[in-house]
Amino acid sequence: DEKLKTIGKIEDLAEGEQIKAARFMGDTGYFVTYRNTDPLFAADLSDPKNPRIMSELNITGFSEYLHFYGENQLLGIGWETDPDTGNVTGMKCSMFDISDPSDVRETDRFILKDVSFCDALYNYHAILAAPKKSLFGFAYGIYGDNTDVYDSSENYYYALLSYHDQNGFEPQMYLNINDSELFEGSMSYQDYCRVRGVYIGDMFYLVTEKGIVSYNIQKDYEQTGTLKWEA
Repeated sequence: DEKLKTIGKIEDLAEGEQIKAARFMGDTGYFVTYRNTDPLFAADLSDPKNPRIMSELNITGFSEYLHFYGENQLLGIGWETDPDTGNVTGMKCSMFDISDPSDVRETDRFILKDVSFCDALYNYHAILAAPKKSLFGFAYGIYGDNTDVYDSSENYYYALLSYHDQNGFEPQMYLNINDSELFEGSMSYQDYCRVRGVYIGDMFYLVTEKGIVSYNIQKDYEQTGTLKWEA
């Protein structure tokens, strides 16, 4: 209430699990808890004295970032895990249909294999989310060499994906950030944490502390220019 005294609560929920992500839209709150599976809860908060759970969706893995993706969709980004051991098996993107909060459903998922870390899961400023353009992206890192899904001769990448109701998730491009030639030698972890993706019209830009790189979206993200800051 106005004196910050508790007037309503939901108790005895997801015992032994941790809250990983939360988002609120109007009178509905969505939050993710996790131990070995990922329950996504939808809670009715319209009556502050009597909040209640409307639905619970149990899927493998867990989302650490939630973003409303249009009017009736919720994008979750996090990790896929083995439901028996809890071991991480890849980075996961999930799309949830929230048109009926009492029956939330996962409509599609996409797994990026061998991803080691993604700063965007802990810093929402690092995620590009543009539902009107059906585009979202984030930087991520890989330890060691893997060629199962994409070239990983370098450690740092920027993933661009789209989502459409008919086709679900579709990878657009995995940009090797070192190919930008902005960084002499290899990137540092601090450099990677400050990478941001933006777009203007049909041009996509990687913005870093070392400079800006442009890519033509209509030409399969062909690199078209590099502007490096003077030291």
